[in-house]
Amino acid sequence: MNTKDTKQLIKTVEQMSLQNYLERLIHAKLSKVTLYSRFPLTSAPNLSDPHSFIMIEDIAKIAGLNGGKFNN
Repeated sequence: MNTKDTKQLIKTVEQMSLQNYLERLIHAKLSKVTLYSRFPLTSAPNLSDPHSFIMIEDIAKIAGLNGGKFNN
């Protein structure tokens, strides 16, 4: 196999893997969670300092990317 063909094959596989990951991520149920830091003396939430993250509620759809192989 030619080196140029190998590079093109690797590039194509990477693109397909990314596309498959994004497609599964789109179809998974997601929810956004926002947490706020607190003031040290009053323990009131500091609304000017939000920390947001995305939580995947249907983890089975994302875990299926491994093709059934764990630690992959």
